Amino acid sequence: MTGQTGLDSDIAITLRELERNAAVNKTLFEDYLQRAKITQEQSTFEAREARVITTCAASRWAEFSAEARYMTIALVIGLLLGVGGAYAKEKLNSGLRRRDRLKAFWSFPLLTSVRSDGAARLTVDGKVITIPLYPAARPLSRYSEAIRGLRSGIAMTDVDSPPRSSK
Repeated sequence: MTGQTGLDSDIAITLRELERNAAVNKTLFEDYLQRAKITQEQSTFEAREARVITTCAASRWAEFSAEARYMTIALVIGLLLGVGGAYAKEKLNSGLRRRDRLKAFWSFPLLTSVRSDGAARLTVDGKVITIPLYPAARPLSRYSEAIRGLRSGIAMTDVDSPPRSSK
């Protein structure tokens, strides 16, 4: 009997161990089924109630085509470069080309301004004329009028004793 009791207690220990393993496996399986069910519910979830908080206004920029956007950007960049170039040219110009700048620089009145003409402008009937003979050849030209204005200005500087030229 004692031998049979020893075998029964070994069998009982093995039985209890198997029951514990079965209970743990059952708990793990139930957790797995519960998580699988939650995952399935979340994947098929549809929002049934939705509220509009603010309306979505379409961007005006989106109304333009890509070509119109690029043309607008190119126009703005071109204008900026043009204005910047003109400003830089004005600032880098070292000459005195306007009357007000000449007056401010020399601090005495300006009688007239005579434009420097090249050989191409000093031609009459295909012949190049020297500067002193040009006013006689073209009496109504701008250059001739500027020379006459200069002569009149010099003559009027001192009316009591007008300047004389020596030949």
